[in-house]
Amino acid sequence: MLFLVVVVLGVVQVFLSCSLSTYGREIETLSQQQVELRRENQALENKLANLSSLSYIRHRAEDELGMKQPDVEIFLSRRLAQGHSQ
Repeated sequence: MLFLVVVVLGVVQVFLSCSLSTYGREIETLSQQQVELRRENQALENKLANLSSLSYIRHRAEDELGMKQPDVEIFLSRRLAQGHSQ
């Protein structure tokens, strides 16, 4: 009877050791994925900040789309002229 208990406990110990080893590898893999995803997230946040900056938007509008910044003085003088004529 004692022999049977020892054998069962030995089998349980081997099973638990294998399970813990497997879980340990899974935890290590998940930890590495977490680190990589955090790096990727930071890179995407940096890219978002760069792409949404006013200087980048101005560059794209002027260089790639051919847009020009309006002449504020002409705009204001037209607004004033319209206001006086009304």
